[in-house]
Amino acid sequence: ENMKQERAANVDQNTTSQPRPVFALPTLSASQMKREFLGNRTIIDLTTRTERIQPPIIDLTLETGPSISPPTVPSTQLKRSATGPLNQTPTKRPKIETDTKQGPKNKAEKEDGSKTGAKNKKENEKQEHTKPRLVKTLNLENVTFPTPDQPFSSHIIFLLDNSGSMRKRDIDGSNGLSRSEAVFQSCQTFIEQQLQSVPRDEYKNTFCSVVMFNETTDILIEAAPLDIQLIERIKEASKKNRPRLGTYFTVGLETASELMKRYPVHLHSITFLTDGRPGDNWSLSLVGELARAYPGSFKLDTIGIGKMDGMLELLTDLAKAGNGTFHDCFEANVRKMEATFSAVSTTFTSTRTTISTKKKEKINLDMEDADAWKLPSGWSHWYQGLILTYCADNDTFTPKGTEQPVSLREKPFAKGGERYAYHLRKHCK
Repeated sequence: ENMKQERAANVDQNTTSQPRPVFALPTLSASQMKREFLGNRTIIDLTTRTERIQPPIIDLTLETGPSISPPTVPSTQLKRSATGPLNQTPTKRPKIETDTKQGPKNKAEKEDGSKTGAKNKKENEKQEHTKPRLVKTLNLENVTFPTPDQPFSSHIIFLLDNSGSMRKRDIDGSNGLSRSEAVFQSCQTFIEQQLQSVPRDEYKNTFCSVVMFNETTDILIEAAPLDIQLIERIKEASKKNRPRLGTYFTVGLETASELMKRYPVHLHSITFLTDGRPGDNWSLSLVGELARAYPGSFKLDTIGIGKMDGMLELLTDLAKAGNGTFHDCFEANVRKMEATFSAVSTTFTSTRTTISTKKKEKINLDMEDADAWKLPSGWSHWYQGLILTYCADNDTFTPKGTEQPVSLREKPFAKGGERYAYHLRKHCK
């Protein structure tokens, strides 16, 4: 009663001295009370109480129930509303608004709304999942190499196109196999040939990975040792694989780079296969980065299948930058594909044998100080040379100017892991 009197004293003096309710709700039945509303702010469910929405700050008194104490708000900040409750105008609070003109949706409308929401959510998730991560450069920091005392090891990485076009069943002589299934079958041929050429005691040091790429990547097999069980794993991977989405070379090369860093071996061999034009254009520079990061221990062969207009030059350049060979399978024939993978296997075996049996002769040369180039003596005969400028966009060296005579120091001033470094200068006649 005291609180009512205090509130009445703060209201406009033109009102009567008797305390009167600011807003009154008539006595209603439960069904009538179910969807009553207060002002235009929110709808309150008074029977089921399933809708727990924080109502706006109002001064509310019910004739048939206890008083609801309002928060402490100066009377100067309140004004009377024509519809009943007092609205707080100066203080900004979040509005909770609901359409009070329309009743609750019927069951069919709710079901349609839930289906539409689920469909939109699924489409948003699909768009987010298929958004490719474009890679312009590789993270090649902390690259490690095996020590000289470790036995020779190698890593075969199948980097295979898994875009939607690989679902096509246009491979002649395959009994209805898709392009992707025919590729997995050719990979088995590759492994079978390696099992015959690699000595059994070196199986454990020869690893194989299968990486599928489209707009993302999926590592189906990671650094599995070379054995008969590997063929069965490739068969199982072929059954589970589902080609889809577009083609992006860079995401596949990035994943291959991470595998190379994760497993340091003496020879990294990538077999890169695709059937279409990529949606990015940085693959050539990325292959150049890998070749420079793994000098003498990196090899990339490219294979193109199906009709690939305008892709011959790109695949040839990729293989050239990766110290490998481009193989043409544009005919999309099973025999041609198996022969191509057999040729890649033979090349891998030859490279592996060359590196593993190569004996490097140790050469010890007398060295001079790093600032010995300042001396007038100690220069060898002069040579004709070109100054080359490196272009990172297409990973090429471009001659700058014409040939110039240069002189080379007779002794090196520094020694690296595999070569000596010499000073040179323009020849002064």
